[in-house]
Amino acid sequence: MYSVYLMDKTNVDNLYYAASYSVNGGDYETAMKYYDVLKKLNYTGEKTVYSAKSKISEKYENFNSKDERDKAVKLGSHFLPKQEQEPSKKGEIYKNIALILVQQGKEKEAFAAVEEARRENPDDIGIMVSQADLFMKMKDDENYKKVVNEILAKEPNNASLIYNLGVVAMDANKDAEAEEHFKKAISIKPDYADAYINLTALRLKPDKAIVEKMNKLGTSAADNKKYDEYKAQREKMFRALLPDLEKAHQLLPENEVIAENLMSVYGFLEMSDKRKALKEKMKK
Repeated sequence: MYSVYLMDKTNVDNLYYAASYSVNGGDYETAMKYYDVLKKLNYTGEKTVYSAKSKISEKYENFNSKDERDKAVKLGSHFLPKQEQEPSKKGEIYKNIALILVQQGKEKEAFAAVEEARRENPDDIGIMVSQADLFMKMKDDENYKKVVNEILAKEPNNASLIYNLGVVAMDANKDAEAEEHFKKAISIKPDYADAYINLTALRLKPDKAIVEKMNKLGTSAADNKKYDEYKAQREKMFRALLPDLEKAHQLLPENEVIAENLMSVYGFLEMSDKRKALKEKMKK
């Protein structure tokens, strides 16, 4: 992606993607070099995305401009036009810079980088979330809560922001806090598919340990009794998460992973009719 950026430096998105690829590949030195350029360019990545659903694929496709999208709709190849605002990527950039510095054992520099970002962009919520994430990773609960409260005071009804706080908490295994944030995001935006998905993931977390315990049991009467207890725990857990999983499937019917997980839950709960109907739907 960096070579693509060099061919057209007006498209700074390619440099941002190059930095992201470098981070994912563990090439932190190169990533930092790219991030330094992005900082100097004051890159935000904010833009409006114009899209419409294709009549052929039944999937949303992005267009380079509103005029291009509207023309496709007028020609009849697309329908259900929509536009979405992509938020600033500054917060993510500074978050990755901080995480790289922490990885390199440079905690003080990591904090300094995020503090500098906040001084330059005091109202950038993304940077505040990155600061909260850094405090959490360094197990500084007091400052983490302080920043989170600042964020929520600024935007108490920002579903996307509250969802991101849930992700931060989930990554740090603060499951109760994560669940609270995801539920709050859904209460603000009832069609928030990712929040339903993560709620389901949170509630599924105990399942692996339960299954491992079940697999270690023998065939004695005591073990059989224990097996039934574990099975009852799984059933209770699956019934609790089922509404969220069904909602996620309703919102994202083309997501095969969600559909397969839902089919597995239907199977375990012996909901044969629903499992059969979903299986037939997936074949189409």
